[in-house]
Amino acid sequence: MIRNLVIKGLGFAGIPAMLHKTLKRRGISILAYHGVLDKPLPFDDWCFISQETFDEQIRYLSAHFNIVHLSEAVQMLDNGDVDKPTAVITFDDGYQNNYDFAFPILKKYNAPATIYLVSDQMNGEDTLWFCRLNQALSETSETALSWNGMHFNLSSPAGKAAASAQIQGSLKGMVNSRLNTEVKQLISTLGGDPDKSIENHSPYRLLSQAEIDEMRDSGLVEFGAHTCSHAILSRLSAEEQAREINDSKLAIEGMVGRSCDHFAYPNGSVQDHDPITAQLISDAGFASCVNMRPGANLPDTERMHLYRYGIGSDTTFSRFKLMVHHIR
Repeated sequence: MIRNLVIKGLGFAGIPAMLHKTLKRRGISILAYHGVLDKPLPFDDWCFISQETFDEQIRYLSAHFNIVHLSEAVQMLDNGDVDKPTAVITFDDGYQNNYDFAFPILKKYNAPATIYLVSDQMNGEDTLWFCRLNQALSETSETALSWNGMHFNLSSPAGKAAASAQIQGSLKGMVNSRLNTEVKQLISTLGGDPDKSIENHSPYRLLSQAEIDEMRDSGLVEFGAHTCSHAILSRLSAEEQAREINDSKLAIEGMVGRSCDHFAYPNGSVQDHDPITAQLISDAGFASCVNMRPGANLPDTERMHLYRYGIGSDTTFSRFKLMVHHIR
């Protein structure tokens, strides 16, 4: 409680912006978003925030930062040109709600952004495995679930949120083939259809080609790669990693008609890529790669391991300000 009060007090007092201007000017802040929604989900998912929260955060960034595309940020780091607080807005996965709810806010503040696409999933009625799991948990009439030696109470939104977090944590440790099998079985156990088409404007629907085209043509949004299937790369062989990396680059270049120069590690933790992964990404011709480790990006930060501040449903506005100014 005391720590939260301190965080709130520091954020309210405007100290983060003042300290950033005097002490941390050379560190670029890269923010990692996922989904932006106009109404709450049936149960909380850290990756999805409200459009009101997103608007408040982008308004703050536009007032206190120079917001640039990731491609420009990399050039600034290469040239040592960072002389004032600078921020980069990124989104992982490529949800349709990035177009529906985030894009109008980006236009409102003339804020550029980068969206990392999962190339095999775009422009269709499929979605990512963890979205299918959450949809099944949202829609199930089951009040309890036993899986992999764990038992979950699904009688409340909080119980479903806890089940989703624990199940996802276990699944992410599995090789991709077993993970996909387990997810299908879980969805069936919950009474869902693992191959059900994802409805248009569902929170879990991914971007269409027309939506990608409009955002690209606006000049505000550039697109990067997030693999073909969102497979966690460290669970794959070197050959499989190379295929996920190279094929996603080629596919996204075909979608956007431009070079795809930036990559994001799926999941983004230290254990989610191995020593060969960064080399494969560099060899494929990418200029940068981002993870999900927090920190300031300085001229000597490895371009294949750029830091990002993850923004989620539990990110209070005070904490947001401390993070983006590298205070916390």
